[in-house]
Formats: sequence, C-alpha cells, structure tokens
Amino acid sequence: MTGRRMHIAIQWQLIGGGSVLRCKCGEWESDPTQAVRVQRASHRAHRVQMGETVAPVKPTLAERVAAVRALHHPTEGMGYNPDDDPTPGAYGDIARVCTSCGTHDEYGVRWPCPTIRALDGELGEAS
Repeated sequence: MTGRRMHIAIQWQLIGGGSVLRCKCGEWESDPTQAVRVQRASHRAHRVQMGETVAPVKPTLAERVAAVRALHHPTEGMGYNPDDDPTPGAYGDIARVCTSCGTHDEYGVRWPCPTIRALDGELGEAS
C-alpha cells in the first residue's frame, strides 16, 4: 500500500454536454451518465482498490446542516418561563423544547432553539 498519489483523474468535457473522468493510469474511466460527485466517489474507490491511502471525504454543507437539524428537533418539556405562567422565574410545562439544547425534563430551551433559528436565517438576539 502506498501513501503517494499515483492515480489522478482528469475531467474531460463531452461534446453535447456532460463530462467524464479518466484516471491517468489508463485502467479506470467514469460513467458519463452519473453526476460528477458520483464520478469522483467512484474514482476514490478505484484509488483505494489500487492501494492508495485516501483521506476521508468531508460532508457537504447541506449534509452538515441536515445533521445539525437531525439533532435539534422539538419535543415536550419543562423549564423556566412555562407557557401558562409569564412570571419571571416561574417553572412548568413548555409545549415544545429542543431535544439538544438544555434538557427536556428541567431546563428546556423553547423551540425553535437558537441553533435552528440561526439555520433559518433568524440571527437576532436569543429570546
């Protein structure tokens, strides 16, 4: 197994649109009907098969945002300033709290939490 990069893909534009990747080794070519991201993943697999050490793929921004959203979702909970008592420092049921921010059983963070508000573009002060 080698850590040196021996297999380099060259992207060729096809007449009529689309592109294909071809490895300089001459032993691999991508399927031009696939998206370029899929072609690149296929070339990474070829490099591994040929014994190269390949760094892990970093998730896309959309994949990272989806992972954050999967952690932050509403549930029933309890906390300070409950729904039915506006008195500062009051404690009780809150209809919807975040599953990741605070704890749902004692220190619930009202939904939508600051993380989800930031993802949704609401960058104002936390309430």
